[in-house]
Amino acid sequence: MSDTIVGRNPVLELLRAGNREVDQIQIAQGREHPRLRQIILLAQRERIDCEFVSRDELDRLESSIPHQGVIAIVSPKKYLAIETLVEKLQAKGQHQASLLVMLDGVQDPRNLGAVVRTADAAAVDGIVIPKDRAAGLTTAAHKASAGSAEYVPIAQVT
Repeated sequence: MSDTIVGRNPVLELLRAGNREVDQIQIAQGREHPRLRQIILLAQRERIDCEFVSRDELDRLESSIPHQGVIAIVSPKKYLAIETLVEKLQAKGQHQASLLVMLDGVQDPRNLGAVVRTADAAAVDGIVIPKDRAAGLTTAAHKASAGSAEYVPIAQVT
């Protein structure tokens, strides 16, 4: 099973972070943008297959979220176990304060993405989200996070 990451900034940050396996990047034919060139260069450096396809083909692959001419097909994002997140916080040391964001009832994936983006900007150490009756880290949430979802540890709990 694979996920899709859409948009220039999210795909660029996906490649910069290097946390997930990228199966392929699809780019709209004839599109010119400085970030697309950066994506192509980073993908070539990491030996990731870039395929140039029609915009219609990208629209078929992801019709509900604006893809800005680029879609990455990636391994699914793995949530941390809450115990692992707590261990990471404890490893920081007793002399450094930790900042953890705990969410409850955020059902719109774009709102989750906005929280993740803000948490990354505020140097939050981790986010905890519920498994049930709440938004998960979907394609829409990742797009709204502008790639920040690749940098902030996220734990999902029941």
